[in-house]
Amino acid sequence: MSDQLRVSDQHLETAVRRARRTDLEGLVACSSALFAEDAGTRDPSIHVGRPREFGPERFSAAMDDPGRLLLGG
Repeated sequence: MSDQLRVSDQHLETAVRRARRTDLEGLVACSSALFAEDAGTRDPSIHVGRPREFGPERFSAAMDDPGRLLLGG
């Protein structure tokens, strides 16, 4: 095999569903990374640790709120 990139024609399926408690850690990690990359690089006064501090409680509450929809996969 050569050093060339091999491209696959494999089709991957994506399943989207309502988030569960088991998704909480991933939701917080994703939110934290986005927050640090977006707001954290533009505004030095932003507390980039905020999602890790308050995310678990906020996302957990959102899962219990019928008026909000969190997705997982």
